[in-house]
Order: sequence, then C-alpha cells, then structure tokens
Amino acid sequence: MKNQYFADERDYLKYSIIRYMTAQGLTCTVCWMMTPNDESGQGDKKGYLEEPGKWAHCDPAVFAYLRDQYVTKSRRECKVMEEDGPIASCRFFVETAPESRDQRPGFISRCLEAAVGTQLLFFDPDIGVYRKGVRSWEENQYLFWEELKRVFEAGHTVMVYQHLFPRGQDSFMERRTQLFKTQLQIEHVSAIRAKEVAFFFASQTDHLAILGNAQAAIEQAWYPKAWRYPR
Repeated sequence: MKNQYFADERDYLKYSIIRYMTAQGLTCTVCWMMTPNDESGQGDKKGYLEEPGKWAHCDPAVFAYLRDQYVTKSRRECKVMEEDGPIASCRFFVETAPESRDQRPGFISRCLEAAVGTQLLFFDPDIGVYRKGVRSWEENQYLFWEELKRVFEAGHTVMVYQHLFPRGQDSFMERRTQLFKTQLQIEHVSAIRAKEVAFFFASQTDHLAILGNAQAAIEQAWYPKAWRYPR
C-alpha cells in the first residue's frame, strides 16, 4: 500500500469489502504493508468520487467517508481509516514493509502478535502474492507464499490484494487459485474480482459460512463493477 493509492477506485472497493466482512461479524486485522510513494501515476483513479450517481450505491458509508476525506478535507493518507472511518473497528498493523527479505520473518511475527484474537487478516501489498522473476528491490511489494502459509496455519482466514494485469486475467485467476490450494493444502479459495484487481481469500473451515454471506452481499451491492470468483 502507498499513500498515493488512498481513495482510488480500487481502494474504495477494498474498504467496502472489509466493512462487509466486519458487518457479518468477522474480526479483522489490516496489515498495510506500506511502501513509499513513487511517480508511477498509479492510484490516480479518483474521478468516481465526482460521480455519486454511479458509485455511491455500492457502499454509501464508505463512499461518503472517502469523498469527505479526499475531496472536502484533502487528506491523502490511509491512516485516516484507522481513526474514525467505516473500518475503524479493525486492528491495524502499520509497520512499513521491509526492503530486506531477511527482515520479513520478524515483520510477520509482529503482525501475528498484533492480530491475536482476530479472525481475518488482510494483507495489502502493492502488487500481490509473490511470482517468479521479481527483482530483489521489488520484493517489498509482494506477500511471500511462505508468509501466507504461516499466517493461515496460525488460524487466520487470509485476504490478500492482487493486482491484475490487462492481458490473460481469466487464466491468471485460475492459476493463482490453484497455487493457493497447492501452497496451503486447502480446498476453499475464493475471491472478489473487479476489472483490474482481485481480493483472494484463503478461508478457515469454520469461517466459510460467514465469508460466503459477506461475499454474496458484496456482489449484490457491487455487480457488475465487482463480483464473486468463482461464480
């Protein structure tokens, strides 16, 4: 997560998903995995905030909050969500994602300590779960598979942000779903998908029903802008 992404169109969906999850009774810890802002231009999709007729109905509470913070108050940092926003009931692990891979085990240990007693642990890397070919200086933009497995084995249902590149999205979703199943040795993997992003869920068995109810509510509110995967 970068602060430049705050209140972006994809950020709106993210906060809405978390709000729906907590509204269904899942307790949640958010791990921002913060990285410094850059000059990529990513996170600039803020125009939807000027189109409430097209967007506000998806999640009126989150839309109104983001519009007030970004447009009215000119706030540009995700930490505002920790203060009094629609997901303020969550816990937040705010450490910056380490640039050195050697520092990551300690980072995850501290994250797990912060998440004790909560059911859902959301990771918000800039890009998603690790893939082959990532250069070492880009690794802080990814969640590693061994980290995902460690968190899942600690008893948490895990939600992970995943960027979708323009080409081959359907086949990517299929491959990534299978990787989740193989890496974690589980059967229950699902996602909320949109045009450019997906939010993957590796669910503990005793969270399946409540997770399914939340995902159904999200699809009902957001379709066709976002939908459940697989359908």
